[in-house]
Amino acid sequence: MTAEKAIIFGAGFCGKRIFSRVCQDFNVLSFLDNDPKKIGLYLFEKPIINPLSLNEIEFDKIIIASFSIEEMSLQLD
Repeated sequence: MTAEKAIIFGAGFCGKRIFSRVCQDFNVLSFLDNDPKKIGLYLFEKPIINPLSLNEIEFDKIIIASFSIEEMSLQLD
């Protein structure tokens, strides 16, 4: 069975913790982050991309890894 393709929204403290917990169950493709200083960097060998680039990727799930869940959810609408 192929693991679902996931993107983690949040490349900070929460994103790092979530990655370590979900990487066995999901094929994590990348991280999304709003911080321009993080865009273009890598975390756990996964690219950190701008949420505006989301349409360019095929994925099954987005995992929100932040304390700002409401703010991030609005960006995904």
